[in-house]
Amino acid sequence: MKPRSIIYLIIKIFFLLIIFYYLYKNNYIDFKNLISTIFKNLDILLLISFIGILTIFFANLRWIYVLKILNLNFSFWKILKITYIGIFFNNVLLGAYGGDLARIYYSLDLANNSKKKIFFSILIDRFFGFIGLALISLVFFFHILNLEIFFNLINTISSNKYYFIILTLIVLVTFFLLNYFYKKNIKSSNFKFFIFLKLNILNIIYILIISVLIFLIINLMIFMITNSVYNFEISLNVIFFTNSIALFSNSIPLTPGGIGLAELTYAELLNLFDEYNKNLLNLSNVYLIFRIINLVISLPGIIIFIMYKKHQ
Repeated sequence: MKPRSIIYLIIKIFFLLIIFYYLYKNNYIDFKNLISTIFKNLDILLLISFIGILTIFFANLRWIYVLKILNLNFSFWKILKITYIGIFFNNVLLGAYGGDLARIYYSLDLANNSKKKIFFSILIDRFFGFIGLALISLVFFFHILNLEIFFNLINTISSNKYYFIILTLIVLVTFFLLNYFYKKNIKSSNFKFFIFLKLNILNIIYILIISVLIFLIINLMIFMITNSVYNFEISLNVIFFTNSIALFSNSIPLTPGGIGLAELTYAELLNLFDEYNKNLLNLSNVYLIFRIINLVISLPGIIIFIMYKKHQ
């Protein structure tokens, strides 16, 4: 391990300790309560774990569609093995990058002559994941606001004929410009975007739908832990919004694997809402239980990893 990497890790651990100290001092976290809660709610947590397994299958399916866009076709089960190894390393190495590197390494055995495509497939997969999460965040953000901004905009446009005419003209001009560039560049070797879009539009739609489904399931898991395990009685739309933002913070490389950041973000955001500003105890325990569930359901990845090592 390089000295720079060691220093970087020490800084991450330092931030992690500060965050956990803050969570402890503000009664957001309690390890004794965490252990007792797990043992008291094993039946519910088992159900949540089964729901969590769906995210692995959907993540695998999304990657398959991404590979199809890059003209790489593999069977569902072959890619599932590699996906599981990646998810296992995500949880064990406390970060998504270790899992992505594992996915690249083991998928190269399936496509020796397509190293660049494999690498880009991981980047595209991550990109669509963030898009799916962003869509959910926006939808539930507007839902919390009772869609006032959206409906006010629609009412303004519909009540003023000039706004409506301008909007119609913008749509028509945009359409004709796209159509013009498409026809002009359809045979060009330097401009393939429209051809690419036309050939892959269905796959892109599938990828977006799968991305949204994955994060809907993850948010549902957090909702069940929050309300069924801890009985906080927080509304679904608030949890879906706050947890989506927490998932974004989890990807910030400030602590190992984002641990502490998501716990802090989730608890602090919930306390911004007046109806839940009741100094609820152990809010961050929700995320710790979620992390433990993810670790448990990723454990089959170690068996697949050992099997791969034996065949090498």
